[in-house]
Amino acid sequence: MTLPAPQFRCYREIDEARRPEALAKGYRHRHFFPHQTRYVPKWGPDGFRLAMRMCGAGTAAEAWEIVLYATGDTLTGLPPELFFDDEIVWHQQQLGLPGQIATATLVVDRSRLFAIGHVSDLVQRISRRRQYKTHVEKRFAGWHHMLLNAIGNFAVEFGCSEVLIPTSDLAIQNTALFASVGRELFERIYDRNVRSVFAVDCHDRWWVMNLARNRSRIIVATRKGEPVARIKRICVCHDIEGGSGSRDVEPDFARHADRVSARTVSAMLEVEDRLGISATYNVVGRMLPSVKAAIERHGHCIAFHSYDHQTERRSARAALRAWAAAWLVGRPTQPEEPAFYQLARCRTVDYRLKGYRVPKSQMTPELTPANLCYHNFEWLASSRRSLGTTRPFLKERLVYIPVHFDDWPLHRRRMDYRKWEGQVLAKIAAAEFVAFGLHDCYAVHWMPFYERLLRKLLDLGVCSTLDAVSASVFLDHAA
Repeated sequence: MTLPAPQFRCYREIDEARRPEALAKGYRHRHFFPHQTRYVPKWGPDGFRLAMRMCGAGTAAEAWEIVLYATGDTLTGLPPELFFDDEIVWHQQQLGLPGQIATATLVVDRSRLFAIGHVSDLVQRISRRRQYKTHVEKRFAGWHHMLLNAIGNFAVEFGCSEVLIPTSDLAIQNTALFASVGRELFERIYDRNVRSVFAVDCHDRWWVMNLARNRSRIIVATRKGEPVARIKRICVCHDIEGGSGSRDVEPDFARHADRVSARTVSAMLEVEDRLGISATYNVVGRMLPSVKAAIERHGHCIAFHSYDHQTERRSARAALRAWAAAWLVGRPTQPEEPAFYQLARCRTVDYRLKGYRVPKSQMTPELTPANLCYHNFEWLASSRRSLGTTRPFLKERLVYIPVHFDDWPLHRRRMDYRKWEGQVLAKIAAAEFVAFGLHDCYAVHWMPFYERLLRKLLDLGVCSTLDAVSASVFLDHAA
C-alpha cells in the first residue's frame, strides 16, 4: 500500500549516560558507544535476494533495514566526509545522515524475526584510509554488539518471541554467491559475537534467540522523534541516452545525438559546477562507463536509464517466468539474453546505483517491486501520468518518484524555448516538489539558456537529487 507522509521522523537512541547500564548487562567497555538507530522500511544491501534464499521471504514480506549511527564524542577527530566516502562506505546506506556505522536487514515473519546481512563498511573497509584505521577500529570495535542489541530492541517493539540469526556457514553459503568472503570474519560476526551478546541455541544452521530468555540482556533504547522539515525541492534530471531513444524513428538525429552527447554532458557539468547545483544523471547503462567518472567527480547523483533504452513489452506471465528462472539458477540474467532484461543487464555495469529512470516512462512488466528490490534498486522515477501522482511515495519497500515534465515539447517544436521556460517556472512556483527531465539529445534547444534557467530555479527552492529525495522518503517512514 502507499503510505502517507508523516509529520515526525522516529529513531531510537542510547546515549553515553547508558554506559554503566551496558557494562552491568555484560557488554565490555570497548564494545559500547553512544548511537542512534533507524528502523527504515526498505531492504538492506542484497537483503531481498538473501531473504528469499535463507528464509523464503518474498516481496510482500515485512522487511526493514536497521541503520545504526554513532553519535557524540565518538565522532570527534573523524572528518564528516569519511562517512560519505564511497570507497569506504561501499553500500551507501547513510540516507544522507552522518556517522553511519552498520546495517542489517530484518524480516518479520509472524512472531519470528530473521536478522540477516550484518554489515559495517566503515570498520571493515577503513584500511583504505589508514590514517583513520586505529581511530575507527578502537572506537567502533563493538559495532556488531550494538547492532545486535538494536536488533533485540526491534524484536521487543514488534512483539516477536524469537530472533533468528544465520550461522557463519549459512551466511557464507549465501553471501559467497555475490562476493569474496573470509571465513574468519564471518565466524566472528555470525558465531562468536552472537553467542557473546545473547543466549542462543543452534537449529538448522540458525542461531535462535528466545526473547523472554534474553530480555534482561537488552539495553532498551529511548524512542525519540524529530519534526519532518518541509522544504521546496526542485530536482533537475538529465536523461543521458545519446541517440538510443531515437534510433528506430529518427536515425539521422540519433547518429548526431551520439556524436555530441559527450560534449553536451561536459557543458551541463560546467554550468552546474559554477552554480553549485547537484543534479541527477539518469544514464543508459551501455553509456555509463564513458561518463561516470566525470559525473561523480562533480558530486552528482547517477542512476540508470535502462541498459540500452529498449522498452519492449512482454506479458506479465513471461516476466514472472523470466524472473523466476533467474532466481532459481542463483544469478542475475546475463547481457547476452533478450533486451527485455534491462535491470539485470544494468547490474553488470554497476552494482551500487540506487535509482532507475524508466525509458519513455513506459512501465513494462519487468518493473515490479520484486524485480527492482531483487536487483538492489531503491527508487524508480517515471512520469507523473504513469505513476498517477505528483509527489514521491513509498510502496512495497520502493520509492516512486514522479517526473512532472521534460523537454520533449521543445524537440517536437510544439513551443519555443521562451514559452517552455515560462511554463516550467510557473509549475515549479506552484508546487512543493517538482522533478523535471532534460535530455542530452535535445540540449540544442535549452543549453544556451541553461545557466539562466538554473539561477531562476535557485530563487524558487532547493535543488536536490533523486537519491536525496528517496532517502528523505525512507526516513520519513521510519518506524
